[in-house]
Amino acid sequence: MTESAKLCQPQGLRARKREATRSAITAAARRLTSQNGLNGFTIEQLCEQVGVSRRTLL
Repeated sequence: MTESAKLCQPQGLRARKREATRSAITAAARRLTSQNGLNGFTIEQLCEQVGVSRRTLL
């Protein structure tokens, strides 16, 4: 791994979990958008797909 790639990675456990959650939300939102369109799903459905609370998302 290059030095710049190491610098871009989150350092602690909390940062890694935050990044994993962010990636999961983004992937689920893209998947739901491609399946249903921009207005075809709710925030609650997105949260359910990812397994996070609505409060975590907002």
